[in-house]
Amino acid sequence: MTGLADILRFWTLRRIERCLPVDALYRVLLPIATVRSALHYSLKRRERTAPFPDFIGPAKPVPTRTQRRRTHYLNRTVELFPERLSSVKWRGRCRVEGLEHLQRARENGKPVLLAFCHVGAYAQLGFWLRAFGFPAATLVRGTRAERRIVRRLLDRLSPFPDLPTVFYQDELPAAVRFIETGNVLLVALDADIGKQIEVPVQDGWTFRMATGAIRMASRHGAELIPCSMMDEGQWRFRLDLGEPIPRVCLAGGTDWARAGEHLLRQLLPHIRRHPEQCLSLFTRFRNSHNDDVLQSKTVLNSR
Repeated sequence: MTGLADILRFWTLRRIERCLPVDALYRVLLPIATVRSALHYSLKRRERTAPFPDFIGPAKPVPTRTQRRRTHYLNRTVELFPERLSSVKWRGRCRVEGLEHLQRARENGKPVLLAFCHVGAYAQLGFWLRAFGFPAATLVRGTRAERRIVRRLLDRLSPFPDLPTVFYQDELPAAVRFIETGNVLLVALDADIGKQIEVPVQDGWTFRMATGAIRMASRHGAELIPCSMMDEGQWRFRLDLGEPIPRVCLAGGTDWARAGEHLLRQLLPHIRRHPEQCLSLFTRFRNSHNDDVLQSKTVLNSR
């Protein structure tokens, strides 16, 4: 029944999107998302919030979990229109900085890996990259059999439908072939599987980073570019692509600290600018002065 409900919602929203301007569609869905979010948490204990880590900078308000859930619902709706994001009415909703780094790498025939964290509107990275003309896929955990029917429908509707939008951990050889033929692979830096390193931040703080993207770029001679996508409100987004990691940082060996520092240095400004969109990421920061890890329950209490 859930599958049928998802499909009906999928096609209904796609039909409505064709009829309304983007801002009008947002206004129609906003009260629905607000009510849905409130109902989701209506029977759950009220959350406590904690301040952001001190390296973030001046204190900022922490959004309630209902507000975060509402944003989640609205942004997931945008993902239902992957082939429409390249249209005139949608394309201007996403500002892009640093696209030349990606273009240059492809012109030079280099495989490309984009390193990201699960912050902001990260789930839309692949959709918007495809909308801008770059065949992109994401390396994810799990198995293809777990992919829901709506996600499989979106795969067929996305630009470059003949190319996979995701690769699973047991499909690494296929993912390598994917980038070797000129496509773009997104790999998470905050995955909780595989080898991890502690990357210094400042004032005793470190960040626990997965090394999968670094090791993969080193092994296959790929350009490794940090990227992030932040929500700027009311279905406006900003996609940032940073400077590629210098090849010397990807030299053979097991000391990936320099590459990790380069990646984190370029991602931190976006985290500091939008800490309210990075709450789950703060569980990976450690303060060596008291050896305490920020636990998700102190920031989120519960999702």
